[in-house]
Amino acid sequence: MTPIVALAGIKKSFQDGSERHLVLDGLTLAIHGGETIALTGPSGCGKSTLLNLIAGFDTPDSGDIHLLGRLANDFTARDWDSFRRAELGMVFQQFNLLDPLDVRANIHFPLALNGKPWNGWCDTLISRLGLSELLSRPIDSLSGGQQQRVAIARALAQRPPLLLADEPTGNLDEQSGDEVMALLTSLARESNTAILMVTHSERCAAFMQRRWHLSGGRIAEREQHRQANV
Repeated sequence: MTPIVALAGIKKSFQDGSERHLVLDGLTLAIHGGETIALTGPSGCGKSTLLNLIAGFDTPDSGDIHLLGRLANDFTARDWDSFRRAELGMVFQQFNLLDPLDVRANIHFPLALNGKPWNGWCDTLISRLGLSELLSRPIDSLSGGQQQRVAIARALAQRPPLLLADEPTGNLDEQSGDEVMALLTSLARESNTAILMVTHSERCAAFMQRRWHLSGGRIAEREQHRQANV
C-alpha cells in the first residue's frame, strides 16, 4: 500500500550565528493510512520543523518527500495550496481559529474553500464533540477546551487522509486534554485519518498507536507501554 507520507534522506539545517545547526540528518520515514503516531523528543530537536516540511511551509536541504504517492519536491505553490486545502488537517496548540467567524463558519471553512456544503459528517463531528449548542457563538466567547474541539472539527471536516498536530493539548488542563485526545483519536479512526502529533506529554503520546522519538536528527521507534482506552 502506498504510504500517505514517505520521506527519504531528508536533511534540514538552520543558521545559528556563525554556525550551521543540523536538525534533520538523513531522515527516512513512512506513515500509512489510519496510523496514529506520537512524535517526541527534546526541545529544539526538529519536531515542528518536520511537520512544517510535510505541510509545505518549509523545504528540506536535500532528500525526497512523497505525499499520497506524489513527489512533493516538485510541487508548485498552487499544488501545496491544493494539498493543504483538500488532503491535510492541522491542529495547533494555539487553536488558530478565525475570530471574526462563529463556530459553524470556522468548522465549515475548509469545505467552503473547496466549494463544498455542510454535510452529515459535520453534524456527526459537532454532536460527538459537544458543539451542537455552540454553533452561533463567537470564537472569543469559548473556553480553551471548547476552542480546541472546534479546531478538531475543522481539521476533520473533509475527512483528510492526514492530520498534523503540534502540542494540541498544551493549553488545556489534564482532564480536558484527555477528553480532547480521546475524541480526536476516535474521530480520526472513523474517517481513516492518519495522525502525526508532536507532544511532550506522556499522557497524550499514550493515545497514539506508535511512538517515534526524534534526537540527533534521526527517528527511533519507541515501544508503546500503554495505549489509552478510547
